[in-house]
Amino acid sequence: MANDKYAIGVDFGTESGRAVIVRVRDGAELGSAVYQYPDGVIDERLPSSGERLPPEWALQNPDDYISVFKQAVPAALKASGIDPADVIGVGIDFTSCTMMPTLADGTPLCRVPQWRDNPHAWVKLWKHHAAQPEADKINETARQMGESWLGRYGGKISSEWFFSKALQIRDEAPEVYRAADRLIECLTGLTTDNAQGELYLPDVLPILRADHQRENQQDARDQQYDCQTFLQHFIPPMVDFVCLQYTQCL
Repeated sequence: MANDKYAIGVDFGTESGRAVIVRVRDGAELGSAVYQYPDGVIDERLPSSGERLPPEWALQNPDDYISVFKQAVPAALKASGIDPADVIGVGIDFTSCTMMPTLADGTPLCRVPQWRDNPHAWVKLWKHHAAQPEADKINETARQMGESWLGRYGGKISSEWFFSKALQIRDEAPEVYRAADRLIECLTGLTTDNAQGELYLPDVLPILRADHQRENQQDARDQQYDCQTFLQHFIPPMVDFVCLQYTQCL
């Protein structure tokens, strides 16, 4: 139909990024393409220095995400045969929690020469399990304080989740933690300016994991004080961006 509109879906996977073009009126798939990440899963050596990574580490290069927009999206558009001017939306997904530290302007910290060779400046992939000691600390402290929110997550949070990974950065690389203006979960914070090929990170930061955003809003407001008190007691530097998330999402 002459007035058809289309949407682009981009799946940032573990080894590759995939783009698909769908027709909005019926969901028909019209074209797709896959881009293999040059750095794949970084779980043995850091690309910039060759430094061997400890066990249970799993990183990614954020520049690979930009390459997905530059390579897979145009290829999918070409395969679909549609006019790009008829695209009215773009949706993305990551496996949660995939997170990274950035500057205030959205620059990933691993792009900054000073931090390029520090593994904590890179993207921590969802299956990065080296933050288990931090997850254990969070769970034990929550149990000792009688935190009610822990029950929402089966009585414990995972090393794969945001705060475990954020706390690992603070514990093992406090200089990286201090240099980061933001710690963002890619699922909730990543878009791109295709004209400039740069990451853009809105002022939205995740609470524990995306499940929190799907909770009843009043219930989340009721939990705000408890969560802030817990973080202020346990990890004081984190309380400010928790407040930001509640303010902007609710």
